[in-house]
Amino acid sequence: MGTQLHCSSKFDAAANRIYYSIFQAAKFFAMVKTDVKDEDQIGHYEVENNITSYTNDPKSYQVYGKMKQLRVIADYRPYSVSESRFTREFLNEVDSLRKQLIEAAI
Repeated sequence: MGTQLHCSSKFDAAANRIYYSIFQAAKFFAMVKTDVKDEDQIGHYEVENNITSYTNDPKSYQVYGKMKQLRVIADYRPYSVSESRFTREFLNEVDSLRKQLIEAAI
């Protein structure tokens, strides 16, 4: 969905959907691989602080943080996310992070 919105030049909506796809993948990982069984205990703060330990990849923190910044711009700022913030390389990194989280959980 996020990639389709990006291709349609709907960058604010794309930032929101793509961010939440990573966030939900991280919550899934935490529910499967940690002692936390109450989904409500896994919020944005917990995901951001634990994303590197979930993936064993130090770069995951940077990718998650950048995506979170784009979502904040899209959802709360009076200006929009620009196309230049969504490079093909960055979208590939985001997709890789989402896949890492899901694959590590199953």
